[in-house]
Amino acid sequence: MSEQRRSRTRLDPAVRRRQIAEAAARVFAEHDPSEVSFELIADEAGVSRSLVYSYFGDRGSLFAAAYNHELERLDTEIDGALESLGSDRERLARAVSAYLGFAWRHRTSWQLIASASSSRHPAVREAIQARTDRIAASITDTPEARLLVRGVIGMLEAAAIHTLENDEVDPDGLAELLTQIIWDGISSLDGNGPRAPEAPPE
Repeated sequence: MSEQRRSRTRLDPAVRRRQIAEAAARVFAEHDPSEVSFELIADEAGVSRSLVYSYFGDRGSLFAAAYNHELERLDTEIDGALESLGSDRERLARAVSAYLGFAWRHRTSWQLIASASSSRHPAVREAIQARTDRIAASITDTPEARLLVRGVIGMLEAAAIHTLENDEVDPDGLAELLTQIIWDGISSLDGNGPRAPEAPPE
C-alpha cells in the first residue's frame, strides 16, 4: 500500500471524496461499524489517514458518505423500475421487486443500508431524512406522505431481512403483498380511500 500511496496523484476534490466514500462503503460492508477506523478506510482508498479526516472529520460522517454511496446504487435500480412502462401499480410492483432483488444480490451492501436506521449520528440522520423527503416529494410533499415513506422504508427493510433469513419465503408472493399494502397507502393520500387493485392485462 505504501507504493500505492507514493504514486498517488492529485485529484479533483469531488472525485477524491467519492473515491474515499466508495472505499468506506466496502469497509463498512465487511466490518462492524464500531470497529472501522480511519486507517482501514485510508488503506482501502490508497490515501493518508489525514486526508480521510480532512474530508469527513469523524467516523459518523464517513458512514453517512458510505450509506449515500450504496443508496445511489439501490435507488438507480428502483428509479429504473419506476420509470418503466406500465400502470402506476405495475411500476410500483417492479420497484418493490427491485428493492428485494438488490438486497438478495448485494447482501453486504444492503446490510450497510439497513444498519443506518439504528445510527444516531447527525450526518447519518440527515442523509436518511433527505432521502425520505425526496421520495415523499415524488408522491405528494405532505407530512402524511413523509410518514408513509418512513413506514414503507421500514417495512421493506424488515421484508428484506425476512427474505434473507428464511429460505422458504416466496419472494414473488412477498413482493406482491408489499405492493398491495404500499399501493393502498399511497392511494389513501388522495382523500378518497384505497383504490381497487388494477386488473392485470389480458
